[in-house]
Amino acid sequence: MGLTQIRDVKIIEDNYNLFSDAQKEKVRLLVSLTGNGDIENDVPPYQTGRYILKFDDFTSISFMTGFDSNYGFGNYKYTGLANNFGQYKIADIDWYAQASGNQDFDNWNIILYKL
Repeated sequence: MGLTQIRDVKIIEDNYNLFSDAQKEKVRLLVSLTGNGDIENDVPPYQTGRYILKFDDFTSISFMTGFDSNYGFGNYKYTGLANNFGQYKIADIDWYAQASGNQDFDNWNIILYKL
């Protein structure tokens, strides 16, 4: 069982002006989820997820995770890879999930670190 999503993203703060205006306008969250285990009530007990914040064809932040399917809203913390951000290579991601369908918005805080 697989699910893909494309979500709109709005950059509210860019402290170091890392993003061009075009990147801020075109950024999207690409999501690919896969269910694992015996399906009960139309939902698998576990899922794996691949998340990519795509800013343009060459610039992105990506991370992968696994989780129990009964999680909904909450604060999630991940470490990801920053692709094509110069010396910035690691992304510390704090995702406050509160959206339900298209009703609300999730809040993200991403800090990039140099290597």
